[in-house]
Amino acid sequence: MNFNSGPDIEMYDNGSSLVTRCKILGEEDSHYLLEDIHKTVSKIHVSLIQDNLLEIVDNHIELTRNLYLLHFRAYPLNNSKKAMNKLFEENIKLVFTHRHIVLSNPEYFYLAPSILKSGGAYIGGFSYSLGALFKAFEDGYFYYDEIAGFKKLYIVSISGSPLSGTFYATCWSDETHEIVKINGWDISPRIPFFKRLTAFKKIVEGSCHSYGDVAMEQLINEIKASIEN
Repeated sequence: MNFNSGPDIEMYDNGSSLVTRCKILGEEDSHYLLEDIHKTVSKIHVSLIQDNLLEIVDNHIELTRNLYLLHFRAYPLNNSKKAMNKLFEENIKLVFTHRHIVLSNPEYFYLAPSILKSGGAYIGGFSYSLGALFKAFEDGYFYYDEIAGFKKLYIVSISGSPLSGTFYATCWSDETHEIVKINGWDISPRIPFFKRLTAFKKIVEGSCHSYGDVAMEQLINEIKASIEN
């Protein structure tokens, strides 16, 4: 995961290390509330300031690069992804049954919930966006009239082992509006796991949205508003 992504980090040499200057907005539950040059606000425990011998001057503090990346990039990104996944899991039926709304807005297109990950043992995995997956659906990829008794299925993800050839597919059913998991060898025609995975990756791979909780919430609200209207 690349925590360097996002707005540029403005660092300067204070004589001993590269630092970035943050403003102290206040204190809350033994944490300082800090604001960086981009007006992003984050928390850092008071003890970390003390342990790293960081001085507070004119209500500002100089954070080292590692501390800054951890508290202004890594933690917010992790929290954002958790919130996005929670929203998605609670509203997965709404999202999959209103795919056209996801495809209509770039902010929604690049959302990448954790369910959208495929791969295998020894070869790693890859993530992709809702938009890339839904566009593949619209273009006629990954659709099956019936697999193992389940009907109107779209493949959402594939995982397995290239050594044993055993693999499973997570699918969305347009008939029952639910996620189902099936044995990959029930998919006709029978294609070796690695070959099927490679073909799947070629179609869905692309950019993903890092900070997706706000966009996911907007998507859910827009879908609900369209239903009410």
